Amino acid sequence: MKGFLTSKLVSVGTLLLLLTAVACFSGNIVSPHAASAASRVSQHALATPPARPGERSSPATGGGTLRWRYLTGDVVYSSPVVVNGVVYVGSADDYVYALNASNGTLRWQYLTGNGVYSSPAVIKGVVYIGSFDDYVYALTA
Repeated sequence: MKGFLTSKLVSVGTLLLLLTAVACFSGNIVSPHAASAASRVSQHALATPPARPGERSSPATGGGTLRWRYLTGDVVYSSPVVVNGVVYVGSADDYVYALNASNGTLRWQYLTGNGVYSSPAVIKGVVYIGSFDDYVYALTA
């Protein structure tokens, strides 16, 4: 019985290996996700040159004019949250920032022990945010 099962497993393994090789070298197998994503990309969007900082990429829309920007000391992966006219955001430079939403001026910054990649939550005047230093911080908004 053992020899019979071994030969069947070898046969199944060989078949799987053969099917994998055919799939890899046929060139006809396309990911359905890639095909649907490619169909949603307009040719106009691909031909439009990227805008420079301070310029709108499509002036005809009327929106997208830069109001302000704030330079942190490193990359910002965190999504900002806006509460009561204050923008709260973390940066890979180890700081949590509170910025005036109307003009982008710094209200305060707090130094954590490592990069801040998470997005803050603000509840009842407290900013909650995690850092790569293994701590979660609760800061007065």
